[in-house]
Amino acid sequence: QMQSEIEELVKRSLEDQSYTLYLWEKMKPLCLKWAHKLGHIEGDREDLYQESYILLIRALRCYEVCQNMSFEAYFKMVYIARTIFTVSAIKKLTLAIN
Repeated sequence: QMQSEIEELVKRSLEDQSYTLYLWEKMKPLCLKWAHKLGHIEGDREDLYQESYILLIRALRCYEVCQNMSFEAYFKMVYIARTIFTVSAIKKLTLAIN
């Protein structure tokens, strides 16, 4: 049920950006769940939501509805990859400073 609702919002968001906020409301709890699992909750929840929203917009631009992957799965992949990249970059920066 929710999966088909998300896919419908993705299609509509690609045609009309006003639907992106509705899509975001559906995805926001998932972002928080993923962030907890990845241990990504360090600061303010609002910062996490802002960063996740920007990732959602970028994922929408790159996602093709005809893929054999749901948008939720695609966005999760983008979200996790971004988190891993960020953590890796921070570790490298820390090593370079020390």
